[in-house]
Amino acid sequence: MSSFCFGLIQWSQARNAARIFRKQNFFAKRSMKINHKLDAMVSRLQTLPADNFLPKYRECYRLASFLTFSTMLSDNRTIEQLEAAVRVVLNGILATAKEFDMAWGDATYSANIMLWRPNNEKLGIILETEKHVQIINYLPSDLTLAHAYPNLAGVIELIPVLSAVVGINISTEENERDKSCKSVIMPIPKNFQPASDVDSRQKYSMLPGAPWAFCWRVLALFSDIPSLEKMLESSTSIDTHLKNQMKEYFRSGDGKDIGSFASIPILAPTPNAGTSDNPPLGVLNINSNKKNILKDNGQTLFVPLLEPFLILLATLIVERTGMLENERKVLVSNVQGSAAVRDQIP
Repeated sequence: MSSFCFGLIQWSQARNAARIFRKQNFFAKRSMKINHKLDAMVSRLQTLPADNFLPKYRECYRLASFLTFSTMLSDNRTIEQLEAAVRVVLNGILATAKEFDMAWGDATYSANIMLWRPNNEKLGIILETEKHVQIINYLPSDLTLAHAYPNLAGVIELIPVLSAVVGINISTEENERDKSCKSVIMPIPKNFQPASDVDSRQKYSMLPGAPWAFCWRVLALFSDIPSLEKMLESSTSIDTHLKNQMKEYFRSGDGKDIGSFASIPILAPTPNAGTSDNPPLGVLNINSNKKNILKDNGQTLFVPLLEPFLILLATLIVERTGMLENERKVLVSNVQGSAAVRDQIP
């Protein structure tokens, strides 16, 4: 009987110990989950912009939107006024980006816009600027002959007058363009879907950066130039010679002062913008001479906050494009009229 009672006591103690262990284990796991959540929240708080970011953001947007709407509502608006309004918006974006990154001191931020130029079957590609740099130099020097390239959908063209820069000793707050900015064109392939190589790795036919952002309608963010070169080597089907040309552009060419950059598509201000039948108007590039631009929450926080600025840019770009097209039509009409008059002279 005593051994039975002893065994019963042992069983009871073991059961109680098991219950206590389960409770301890439950609370330990729960505590671990809570600690993970707290760590995530602390990390999130640490990566949020500085306290004065939102006031700066609001101030920049108010100025940009006021000038955009006042320019658009003017009956006597000019192309130059539209370009000046674009530069005000770009300055607002740069001030916002610097505040987001808390990039003070000697950090220099610049922005520019690349516009879409489709490859017409008869006319080829019509550019706005006469002098331009091809980062990947395999297109004809005369792009009106680009229709001979059936796999080329078009190019994106950097427009120097649509640029701005802000730094410790540099500023375009007077609405002047970035004078160091040069025209650049980059090819956009018709088929940019990935293909598998011999090792079953996905390879893309478009360049990383602005072309990538244009084709996929997403943010293309590079925290440094080596990460761009790594993607160029591992994820593109471009041949070695052309890859080296792009590397050279950032190492010793016009892009040598860029430490990191972000490319963001500019969609037309319409409900069906960004579909396959409605490509982006172009791409906004934001550059820094330092590494790690928009390093914390760039995709999840900064880009959504940038949407109102992008709508302002799209509105101004559409109006500017329309006015330039009207100017070209008038010029062509005048030239044709002059030729007709000459033909009638005996």
